Amino acid sequence: MPELFGLSETGFRAKEFASIKQELEAALVREVDPGLQFGPGSVAGVLTGIVAHQAGQVWESLQGLYHSLQPQT
Repeated sequence: MPELFGLSETGFRAKEFASIKQELEAALVREVDPGLQFGPGSVAGVLTGIVAHQAGQVWESLQGLYHSLQPQT
């Protein structure tokens, strides 16, 4: 069963950096080049890290917004 992120009956669950980076890498391998390398010194690795970090900040902001609208929490 796939992990659920976002808003659900049990609350809000933000995506973590590792999940975002893994999804980006999988999409790039599938859509661009199956031979892409994502090591820390590679261009693809650095770019996916930057994008994953920024996307993670968006998820954290959404989580903060959710909690700010829930007075009981």
